[in-house]
Amino acid sequence: MNGIALLFKFMTRLPIGFEPKFDSDSLGKSMKFFPIVGMVMGLILLAFFWALSYVIYSPMVMVVTLVIIEVILTGGLHLDGLADTFDGIFSYRSKQKMLDIMKDSRLGTNGGLVLILYFILKVALIYELDMIAGIPSGIVLLLTPAIARLNSVINCASAPYARATGMGKTFVDTDAEIIKRIGMSIADYFAAYGEDSFRKVESEVVQEISTQNNLVISTGGGVIKNPENIRWLKGNGTIIWIQRDPELLESGNGRPLVPDQEAVRRLYKERLPLYTAAAETIIENDGNEEEALQKILTAFEQA
Repeated sequence: MNGIALLFKFMTRLPIGFEPKFDSDSLGKSMKFFPIVGMVMGLILLAFFWALSYVIYSPMVMVVTLVIIEVILTGGLHLDGLADTFDGIFSYRSKQKMLDIMKDSRLGTNGGLVLILYFILKVALIYELDMIAGIPSGIVLLLTPAIARLNSVINCASAPYARATGMGKTFVDTDAEIIKRIGMSIADYFAAYGEDSFRKVESEVVQEISTQNNLVISTGGGVIKNPENIRWLKGNGTIIWIQRDPELLESGNGRPLVPDQEAVRRLYKERLPLYTAAAETIIENDGNEEEALQKILTAFEQA
């Protein structure tokens, strides 16, 4: 049940009434239920078709409206991936260069063009099926979401990965998980219950998450203070320390222990021996996030 709830949270913008517990294994195993998500989306689109048919009489306007509703319901999931894919393919570069382009978060000309063509073709095909074959657009949109998601399952099961190496892991931020658990900001929790109570909750979250597989876990800087945290993290993974000049680290902004830059420098100096002792790989990063990510990926590939 939790896995299916995660699917709806991941693949749609539908409210599910509760916050499912993140579990990468459950999410992966629930992939076979992708078509169920598609069926629910199709039923919702059919309901919109039925309701709108009383006020929209133009078949073309109906199709365009339903396609827009589908994008809203899914949050445009994977449209960015489609754009990135075509940016890479139509760069006419080597395979490795294509893959590098696909990783770039910026939208290129080819990506923009394919999104325009995608929506034109989608609207035209649904419209023509209605006009020529007599299949109402609501029926088409009832079936296609389930078929598309079934195709995703088949592709994942049968097609090889584009990259021979890579992470392919889910990102988890322990601070974000802690906030979900305590129901307030970390700064407010510090003020109400103190650091010792926070560290206890932090250790519980670290212990729980570190037993799961296929995760990239981002922790708060203070996680290093409890040796048990390090033992749990090392027990099922590799600890990477992203080392950064303390003058470039952010202060304030809801961080109770580092209200100013002087506190950053003091805490950095205090924890430096702990970071150095715990880290199995050290990534020096005084640049931007993309540079740090590339160094991490390189470290994983060389491991």
